Amino acid sequence: RKMDLAGRAAKNTKVADIMTTKVIYVEASQPVEECMALMIDKNIRHLPVYDGKELLGLISVRDVLKEMVDVQKFMLSHLGHYITGGGR
Repeated sequence: RKMDLAGRAAKNTKVADIMTTKVIYVEASQPVEECMALMIDKNIRHLPVYDGKELLGLISVRDVLKEMVDVQKFMLSHLGHYITGGGR
């Protein structure tokens, strides 16, 4: 359910009235690509991360995008090194 106040006054609205009840989460062992796909598919910006029953924290869209960009930069750097003769 979309989280908004639906015209209610914030001071009179309880969290229980607007919260998501079936929380989508990921396991710490899942690849970042799965987190990204889940966030896109479900249109969510944050995911709780669990290790078994222990909540480790939240991963955000920003976290996922930063990791993906860092991986791309790393791969391009190594590819450039290889192309210029450093990989022989």
